[in-house]
Amino acid sequence: MKRIWLVALSFAIGSLQLDANVQTSKHVVKKGDTLYSISKKYGVKVNDVLKVNRGLSNSNIRIGQMLLIPNQQAAMHHASSMPHNYKPVYVPSTPDTPYRDEDMRERSVIPAAAKPVEAANENKTTAVVAKPVTSGVAEYPTVFNQYPTTGMKMKKSKGTANYLADVTSGNQNLAFYNDAEPNSIIRVTNLMNHKTIFVKVVGKLPVADASNEISIKLTNGAAQDLGVTDEKFLVEIASYSNSID
Repeated sequence: MKRIWLVALSFAIGSLQLDANVQTSKHVVKKGDTLYSISKKYGVKVNDVLKVNRGLSNSNIRIGQMLLIPNQQAAMHHASSMPHNYKPVYVPSTPDTPYRDEDMRERSVIPAAAKPVEAANENKTTAVVAKPVTSGVAEYPTVFNQYPTTGMKMKKSKGTANYLADVTSGNQNLAFYNDAEPNSIIRVTNLMNHKTIFVKVVGKLPVADASNEISIKLTNGAAQDLGVTDEKFLVEIASYSNSID
């Protein structure tokens, strides 16, 4: 029995071996203790505790075990001697230690790198976009009125319009129209009451409507803005293009 006790004692002494110059205090592991919580309690780093307790890891501490804790001054000296390329030891998380990185050294916050700003170049030429695209309904009139500044020509036509029966959420100033580019802005006037709105072309007119001599199909909200009372109504459509047929 005495021999077994001596072997256990020598093993404990070996596991607690430390540098001779490091001053330490003692801590007895209690229920719920982790290396992280213990190191925070004494104001030291987890790696400093590991250094003075050879063969120790977060997974093998046990209740009643005695750990050596380096004092803060010794721990600071140890941290300052770490190489710059030091990488923390990965430790699996447990319910008591949610942190997966046991290197608790303070780190300066590095802001996200700002995107480089291109210097202004007076000689740089910019291609003219034929059809500005915008998602703000309030900007539709402004976009429409800017088309002439790009050298585009206005085209007007009259025809019959109808509208979607269902009321949908989101942008209601939309239209299906064959004679303007998708995403372009056109002007639609109700010839019965002369109300005018600006809408974005989102696609071509459905074949079924085109076969019924419909020129343009509007969303329900756009038709309401035009004060429509009938399923079909006469409209004037103004659009811009690079050439007039």
